[in-house]
Amino acid sequence: MKLATVVAAVAFLAACGSNSEFKNSLPNTDTVKVKVPQASGQALQTQTQTQGLLGQTAALYQFTVDVSGMLNGATANLLNMIQTVTTYPPTSETTNGAVWGPFTDPLSPNTYKLTVTKTAPGTYTYELDGKPKTQPDSAFLALVTGQSEPTADGHGEPVPGFGSGSFTLNWDNAHTLPQNDGNVGTAAFQYSHPGPSADATVDITFTNVLDKSSGQLINAKYAYLATAANGGKFQFSEDKDVITGPNGAEHWTVESRWEQSGAGRADAKLTGGDVPNPPGQATANECWDTNFLSIYLNASYDPTLDYGQESVCAFIPAEYSSL
Repeated sequence: MKLATVVAAVAFLAACGSNSEFKNSLPNTDTVKVKVPQASGQALQTQTQTQGLLGQTAALYQFTVDVSGMLNGATANLLNMIQTVTTYPPTSETTNGAVWGPFTDPLSPNTYKLTVTKTAPGTYTYELDGKPKTQPDSAFLALVTGQSEPTADGHGEPVPGFGSGSFTLNWDNAHTLPQNDGNVGTAAFQYSHPGPSADATVDITFTNVLDKSSGQLINAKYAYLATAANGGKFQFSEDKDVITGPNGAEHWTVESRWEQSGAGRADAKLTGGDVPNPPGQATANECWDTNFLSIYLNASYDPTLDYGQESVCAFIPAEYSSL
């Protein structure tokens, strides 16, 4: 997921330099980054397998890494753009808000504007708007809307990069611009990261987004928790028609858990749609060691794939996603 349609606005939402509270109230990439333990060498250069292989990089671990990377990429495009914009001074600023733009790249058909508003002490809203440059200002549509409650320092000023809030990427609106990346649907983020030693959470809901591999419009959810110095947990769910049949989309979920050492476990489940009934669901459970190598697999749909003993897992018993 990316917001390429608005990244082009970065170089043009500029005038000269700013370090106001409105800039510091906004989240950055570290605020909402999903962090999964990864190898420092070459062990993770192999492609994700469709099933686990004993002694090789765990398939469900690699799946967790791949999805986390996708989420971070989607978030970085937006937040890096906003950070770049706010290195310049606002076009206008009052005690309750600031506006950057509207600005247009001489070679772009799109015009953009960023607005940040202080709605209460310690609470801010922000909006990135876009329109075709030939249209009046009444044609502006919201591409990104958000609300933030940044962590305050001892003087009551926002601490860059820490706090809680939410924002939504609206690809449906972006899709109406003359220059867009073809994405549709919406992505709603909620996050909390009060400080460097505090727990961090990121929850994301994708609605009617385009799955480019299948051409389907799908819904998906993600939930991430990192406990300082104690590992983390990652949940994923997706509604997608992966089994040919008359009953529509299946519901696919994965929950991954890992220790600070990197050792972890993932439990996957497929239900609904055309999953054979009985039992009406298929499950897979995989564990990996501190080198992310698969040491246990249990596949309900094909017991010939099973290996290892569950007793070697970092987490027992299985725990399936609630999404």
